[in-house]
Amino acid sequence: CATVWDTYDDILDACQTAWRFLLNDPDRIRSIGARKWACVTP
Repeated sequence: CATVWDTYDDILDACQTAWRFLLNDPDRIRSIGARKWACVTP
């Protein structure tokens, strides 16, 4: 399902909402960062 926004400001609002959602869920970020495919090794 694709989302289409009417204006640039609508896009910014959606990005800010998504960012705030992630900031309020640190366990989700830890979970994503702990996956093998997400880890970069030199």
